[in-house]
Amino acid sequence: MPQRDSRKTAPRKATARTRPPRTEPGLRTQWLAQELRKLRSEAGLSMADIGAYIRRDQSTISRMEKGEIPIRVTDVLAYLDMGRINDTNRREMLKQLAHEIWRDGWWDGYTGDAAATLIDRLWVESRTKRIRSYEMLVPGLLQTKAHAEATMRAVEPDSRPEQIKRWLQIRLERQAILTADEPIDLNVIIDESVLHRPVGTRLTRRAQFEHLVELSERDNVEIRVLPYKAGAHTGMAGAFELMDLAQPFPTVGYVETQVGAIFVEGKKVARLEAAYDHLLEAALDPRRSVALIRSVINELE
Repeated sequence: MPQRDSRKTAPRKATARTRPPRTEPGLRTQWLAQELRKLRSEAGLSMADIGAYIRRDQSTISRMEKGEIPIRVTDVLAYLDMGRINDTNRREMLKQLAHEIWRDGWWDGYTGDAAATLIDRLWVESRTKRIRSYEMLVPGLLQTKAHAEATMRAVEPDSRPEQIKRWLQIRLERQAILTADEPIDLNVIIDESVLHRPVGTRLTRRAQFEHLVELSERDNVEIRVLPYKAGAHTGMAGAFELMDLAQPFPTVGYVETQVGAIFVEGKKVARLEAAYDHLLEAALDPRRSVALIRSVINELE
């Protein structure tokens, strides 16, 4: 009987093809699983019915519908056919989502260095047409390298330098969506405190605000400042983002907390949209916002 080689081999670096498995289902898988559960319920089908049709046992169907395992495109087609779904848009959304689960992106080489929610966020960004956000710091997509590094070191004081370096690389690569051939639209409302809170050196702050002014000149970037005089407002509960994905995907909300980030959809997205609209009414218009940023730049000379 052949003996197993007991010599230890060095672990391979994670790549788009050799990335380590997730410990929790990704957003794409969760979305698809949720839609398949809904479809089966609407059609009055049992897990046993689906399992018999696609020749899978009931426990596998249960895991699929919980988002615990990736779902094959052929399985999605089976659900659609058994459920007699003729709605072209719904069929296309589920088929495309099934394809997306198996598709690699530039970020997949970083799966060993980033949380699952960040990888999901990068996928969402890659499918987004517009981002609307309220921020209490300079948005990551608008940060200079020096400002981003200073922010990361402050937020994650116990992280190793090499980890900060990898996170920084991811953040800078993300910013390409603003300058791509078909860039996303970015509508940002930043709290006025962002302009006065020291982050990094005086030179770092000045360069960052000059960068904001420069980016505001792009047709796809709109920056507004929520002034102190606005008083109490709907953003006091915390920062958030709204991501309008390309069809056939829905708008999703994204909220970061001290213990991780979450995506929201449906009625919760509607609440975030209402909060954003209130903030938009209270914020300075783009012209006055840029003028305020310029005044802070002058103070930093």
